[in-house]
Amino acid sequence: MKLAIKNRTGSFVSISIRTYCTIAIVLLAYSFAAYAAGGTLSRWITLSSDDRDTVREIIRSEVDQREGYSGVQEEKANVNAVEGDKARDDSTYKIGSYLSSMRGKASVSTWPSG
Repeated sequence: MKLAIKNRTGSFVSISIRTYCTIAIVLLAYSFAAYAAGGTLSRWITLSSDDRDTVREIIRSEVDQREGYSGVQEEKANVNAVEGDKARDDSTYKIGSYLSSMRGKASVSTWPSG
């Protein structure tokens, strides 16, 4: 079964209903994906003043409200956690390196000569 669609020039184009439904589903899927990805990015904020400090405070408050933003205290806690992990990894590496160097010495001295 064919479907007749009028194009911009006024002439008719015939396509199958299956092709029409496929195109419609693909367009719906892409439009949903675009809407879901850009839902919060295009939010407008009404400024109550043009004053530089007021605008700066409005921007700070909006950024603080956004999901995934970390404040100063959270940032310090994250840095401390990363530095702690790095210190533990470094000490583990140093201990492992020391033990492997000692194993080599111990193995030479413990073997009976003969």
